[in-house]
Amino acid sequence: MSESFSKRDLLNYKVVLPLIIYYFKQIQNNTGRSLIMKSLRDICQDKPMHFVNTGISVYEVVRHMAENNVGAVPVLDKDGKLKGIFSERDLMIKCAAKKLDMESTKIDEVMTKGVILMEAGDSYEECIKIMQQENIRHMPVRDGDKLIGMISMRDLMQEDAEEKKQEIENLNTYIYYYK
Repeated sequence: MSESFSKRDLLNYKVVLPLIIYYFKQIQNNTGRSLIMKSLRDICQDKPMHFVNTGISVYEVVRHMAENNVGAVPVLDKDGKLKGIFSERDLMIKCAAKKLDMESTKIDEVMTKGVILMEAGDSYEECIKIMQQENIRHMPVRDGDKLIGMISMRDLMQEDAEEKKQEIENLNTYIYYYK
């Protein structure tokens, strides 16, 4: 018995495979996360991580942020351990509003300490939920003890839009095929 596929069979595979993927995404594992959803590791892997070290001036940090077009940077000690985060919000509330001298003020004095971290394996949906709950726009991501990146709300919204676009394409394919 020879195995051959007709054009109709191939069309069925082109239609059925996206549907299988779509429905597989809907299956939830016991953590409530979709099984195919991108992790924060996936999102961070192609992004450079900009950071600053403790002990430098606020002016140096702000210059670094402006040169790299980032809204927040993790602040690391000499051993690479996370000590805090400095954001545009910190600049406005803790520095500009108080008329601090940015050249003489050390970042250690004004950075946000007690930072909330996400794990590399967490889903972007979990991260969005926590960021909304805590009213923050930037979140450091770690893999074990190692800081691997910073995620912004913009990064997460772009990822969400891409996933929704794919879902719409899958549904359109389904509708078109069964018309």
